[in-house]
Amino acid sequence: MNSDEIRERIKSARLANRFSQETFAGKIGISANSYGDIENGKTRLIHPKLPLIARELNISVEYLLFGMTGKGEFEERVRELEKKHQREIEQIRTMMLINQEEFNGENSVLRAKVESLTKIIGVLQDSQKKSY
Repeated sequence: MNSDEIRERIKSARLANRFSQETFAGKIGISANSYGDIENGKTRLIHPKLPLIARELNISVEYLLFGMTGKGEFEERVRELEKKHQREIEQIRTMMLINQEEFNGENSVLRAKVESLTKIIGVLQDSQKKSY
């Protein structure tokens, strides 16, 4: 996901729809200056208006972000990225499993301690009742 490419897709789609920056800014509810900042790279592109921008330009968010025109193309790109980063994905999955096992082990230890303390409290309460 290249920010410059996204900006260029936004601008190209805006021009294809024959919107001026001012007109399009009004359609998405921001000032012309703010919209100009989006196209010119002065504002971050992880922008809450991206879905609205895509809708008003009659393009998909997938196309806007990745240059893909259909769901199948998007899913294929996800598969490519998963294949490319398989090693990292497996490392993350392994770390998650280890963390889960550690958590479960710590949880079991805490459960055993609570049970022991509960028994001790019971014994103390019984002995206190007998001493009265």
